Amino acid sequence: MLPVTRQAAAGGNALGRSRAILVLRLLFPCCLASPLGFAQAGGTARTTPEVRVDCPELAPEQVAAIEARQMGELLSQQVRGVTLLLVCSQDRVSGIWQEGGVTVESRFLSRNTNDSAVELLHWLASVLLELRKQRQEPLPTGASTAAMTGAEALTQAPPATEPRAEAIPTPPPAAVAPEPAAEPAPSTTASSVDPSAHESSPWTLALGATYAHFGTEIAGALGPQAAVSYRIQPRLELKAATDVRIGLGSSEGFGMFDVGFAIGVSYDVLPFLSLALAPRLVLTTFTLPADTTGSNAPVVAGGAALFARARLPLRPLRPFLDLGVEVLTPAREATLESETVLTVPQWQALVAVGVELPL
Repeated sequence: MLPVTRQAAAGGNALGRSRAILVLRLLFPCCLASPLGFAQAGGTARTTPEVRVDCPELAPEQVAAIEARQMGELLSQQVRGVTLLLVCSQDRVSGIWQEGGVTVESRFLSRNTNDSAVELLHWLASVLLELRKQRQEPLPTGASTAAMTGAEALTQAPPATEPRAEAIPTPPPAAVAPEPAAEPAPSTTASSVDPSAHESSPWTLALGATYAHFGTEIAGALGPQAAVSYRIQPRLELKAATDVRIGLGSSEGFGMFDVGFAIGVSYDVLPFLSLALAPRLVLTTFTLPADTTGSNAPVVAGGAALFARARLPLRPLRPFLDLGVEVLTPAREATLESETVLTVPQWQALVAVGVELPL
């Protein structure tokens, strides 16, 4: 009975050990696969692009459509690990491109009240994506190195550095070339935020020449003008202007010149067309022939000028053309022996050309 009992115990222990070994063999790959799966899932979460839209004026379905479209663009371009922020306000739309939590590019564009926020947001997103391509194009070597996985970088690093050492005498600058290229980008965006940055300044200086048509004893008057405007609303400006006009020709030796001052408002009907109304105060001085005596004290007249301004969208200067009419009272006249020899009419047609400069 004893040999039988010992054999049964030995057989039982061998069977138990066999089962334990089998269980360990089944559980060990699962234990290894779980951390690797979590690591891979975490890596995917960290490299997935993100699109966020902050635009209160849009409906939730419009915001969702913008985010879905831009996410599709980023995924189709195989862009990873970035965050695209799109923001709109009453007078502008903004776009911010972040990589690794750091802002790399930012752009904004001024908008009018009738501009579509959806189209402007899509346009800004395409601009930021194009800027990313331009940053990577000059450095194909660095871009290909950054695209490699961690395992490929470790296995290919020694062979890659040896040919560089033979072909380029100074490999360290070539290795760190991609990093300095990314550093100037924030400073560039901070100082230059597209041509619309100049449009954000509320001050504008206008310089030009004005012709007033009389149609009396002389054809009219011509002279320089200068104006400063301040934008108080997206389409409304407050203007202050001054000008000097000298009469063209003379009537029996008589001449004249005006000095005018005006303060008014201008409203942009279209981006390239505006209407302005400006009350004016004018001092008119008549010049007399050498052998004539009489008073040449300035004559004061008041009134208003109404004109339309057309602009050409050129940078940095914006050429303009003004067409309008001016009414001043009283009518100014120069007389000789009770006879009128020169008349400055109350109604005058105005033509002006010049340029606008943002301040």
